[in-house]
Amino acid sequence: MKKMYVMGLLTLCSVLWFGGCSTLGSDDADEVSSAGGGGQAGDSDEGQDGGQVIVQQIGNPNPVLSPYNRGFWLARRDSGEKEGKVGTKHMFALLATGEWDAAVGEARQYLASHPGHKRALTVLVAALVYGRKFDLAAYYAKQLEKVAPNSSEVFNIKGISVMMAAQNRLVELRRAEKLFRQALDASSSDIAAGLNLGHLYLEIGDARAANLVFDSMSSRCNSCVEALIGVGISSERTRQYEKAGDAWNQILKENPSNHRALYHLALIRKNGYNDYDQAENILKKLLKDDSCERLLKERAQVTLKVIANERRVKMKVGPKGTEESVPE
Repeated sequence: MKKMYVMGLLTLCSVLWFGGCSTLGSDDADEVSSAGGGGQAGDSDEGQDGGQVIVQQIGNPNPVLSPYNRGFWLARRDSGEKEGKVGTKHMFALLATGEWDAAVGEARQYLASHPGHKRALTVLVAALVYGRKFDLAAYYAKQLEKVAPNSSEVFNIKGISVMMAAQNRLVELRRAEKLFRQALDASSSDIAAGLNLGHLYLEIGDARAANLVFDSMSSRCNSCVEALIGVGISSERTRQYEKAGDAWNQILKENPSNHRALYHLALIRKNGYNDYDQAENILKKLLKDDSCERLLKERAQVTLKVIANERRVKMKVGPKGTEESVPE
């Protein structure tokens, strides 16, 4: 499984209301899927470090997808500022570190001397979207579409913009679904739009469709962590507990201390196999781990209370009992 990274600071869950996004943690921030950048011919300031933009709903709201960790981008940002250099690499560094206004300013400055530059426009549109300046983002997205018609990257970022600016959720989500589908049709190697599409299906309650999409993306990205997270969540929701467990265990194979994966394995033991003892052992382990984020610990505590209550109910009414919902 390929190890990858995600960066960014914007909290998207409060904007998107995604069902699988009840908390904003750093559990999975250290390993997320990549999406290639690819520079234009003759542009020495570009390379494979730009990346596509996604919306990351499960456990980590960070929007910028890249094969490099946050430390890499901070170093690149600081290096560019020290040298007084303006270029697409530094722009993407600003985007990756969540400095939307700075990214907007630098992209505009670069476009003043490089009109219609695809990657500068990409940074500009992305930064405006995440800065919630939707009208300006739509304006520059049209310019980006002129220089890169039928580009998967353009369709993807337009889909994100529609999702974030949506007023009528279902109607707009269907529009975004179409745009993500167009992105996938435009490029057989696109990963970002597929991840967005999978999470969109989770929001509208179509876990089976989400599961199919995440399976497809997992094949495209060589079982990258971000796709496996989607496979795990959607498999749990469709009660495919063995498949869900396989996905979370693949993540743990690369990162044994991935708290989110451990938490979901506890849910699988509880909901899929009624194995309360094992579920409790995992949850108590998380509570004792000082490196586990506070919000995930709170969910673990809630789940432990649910398990205790279900034990009492089963003692009263028999082996079937009842099942209470627990936070994902």
